[in-house]
Amino acid sequence: MAPRFQPTDAGAAGRRRLAAGALALAVVAPTMPRSCDTAVVIELPRTAVPECPEGRRIAGVCAGVPPGPVCSDEACTADVACSQTVKVDDDPTLQAALTVAKAGTCIALGPGVYGDAAVPGGVSLLGVGAESVEVAAVVVGAGEKSVLRGFAVAGGILLQGAMHTLIVSVRVTGSAGDGVEVGSDSSVAVETSEIGGAARYGIGAFDSGDVQATESVIEGAEGGGLWMSCTAECDCAAVPTLLLDKVILQENHRVGVSVVGVAARLTDVRIDRTTTDKSFDGGFGLAASGCADLEALGLRVVDSSANGVLIDKANARLGAEGAGRGVNVDRNIGGIWIQHISTAKMQSVRLESVGLSDNSAVGIGIAGQSSGVVIRGAVIHGTETITLPSGQGTPGGSVEVGDGLVWLDHSFADIDGLRVGASARASVLIDGQVATGSKLSHVTLVDGDEEKGIVQQSCPAGGTAPEVGPETPPIKTTSGTTFELPWN
Repeated sequence: MAPRFQPTDAGAAGRRRLAAGALALAVVAPTMPRSCDTAVVIELPRTAVPECPEGRRIAGVCAGVPPGPVCSDEACTADVACSQTVKVDDDPTLQAALTVAKAGTCIALGPGVYGDAAVPGGVSLLGVGAESVEVAAVVVGAGEKSVLRGFAVAGGILLQGAMHTLIVSVRVTGSAGDGVEVGSDSSVAVETSEIGGAARYGIGAFDSGDVQATESVIEGAEGGGLWMSCTAECDCAAVPTLLLDKVILQENHRVGVSVVGVAARLTDVRIDRTTTDKSFDGGFGLAASGCADLEALGLRVVDSSANGVLIDKANARLGAEGAGRGVNVDRNIGGIWIQHISTAKMQSVRLESVGLSDNSAVGIGIAGQSSGVVIRGAVIHGTETITLPSGQGTPGGSVEVGDGLVWLDHSFADIDGLRVGASARASVLIDGQVATGSKLSHVTLVDGDEEKGIVQQSCPAGGTAPEVGPETPPIKTTSGTTFELPWN
């Protein structure tokens, strides 16, 4: 059967570029006589602690650019190794400084608005804060360990052979291309920063080095929040790594995070409200494909206009036991869809401590003759009905779908610990045979799904059914089609 849900390829162009208060202290004056033993109240001023903007709180931190200046000094060079420091306060002075700067030079930006900055490799550009310093666009050349900190960028940031670049407390808005483009032979760590409104990717990295982002926000990108790819996919000679920790990706188009042929580790990541692009394409929350290796703990994906999570020809481990280590996928058009997983290519998918609620069409789907799919503890609840194009019958027809778990295409799965309830159509639906060795154990059906049961339809005489383990309802096997499928 043909693939169902697929991430849209980046295309050739994408591969080329991708409340104040007072503190009251009660102090007892010990030298006073007992008759005057009185508490003296001294009011000391306390700096107001700004509230975290709505939607920016994640895993106990406030992601994005901290308010106010990054330091109290005129030149914010703290924690940066500077061989020399050049202070500038206008654009002509900046341009002159960039022309002669050598690796190790720190250029300290005074408050103001500056033009484009072509930063030589190894040179650092340091502002006092994103609210008082703005640069039009930044290009960092070949070299190592440049630091960009404490300013706003009205265009984008391009790294051209810039290795181990550090971007800290930088706000990037309105790029005509990528918010941050990580070129080949470039690598970057982005900390406490914001990337918004990019015309293509928030962060784009194609055939690059490693990419890391922590305590940051990527939002409103037209082509995808973050797209990282090794274009050779399964044949990458050196697999780059993506690390995301306490990162929020919201209101991006096409895809929240797409990883192709890379090793990705996501911890405490939230992907919210991913929608289609201007061509009504995509809308995936998280997509891993092309022999990517994905691990995610503390992940939440909500309100995507396509699948919350798509795993296609990739290796993935989502969730684990323990507080804050699970995965939640809610209110997407399609929860988690797994397809074309091949153990022959060293691929497998493991879901553990995964919760899916109020998704449309399907909670979890397993398809594409997948092998190596293991589920250990999943709760699927409230899968809602949506109308999709029919994959059978009259061309142009449609079918209403709302199934908890769908198992298709002679795929393999070992499922132990599954709870499904309040499904709009089928609870657990198996279409055709399954791969030999497949298992279903400790399956609990609730909230109306008890009556629906586990259905294996279109199963030929002598066809393979999953081995039914303990505490699992019997499988209702039919040779006919009970539920029409929308997928070819």
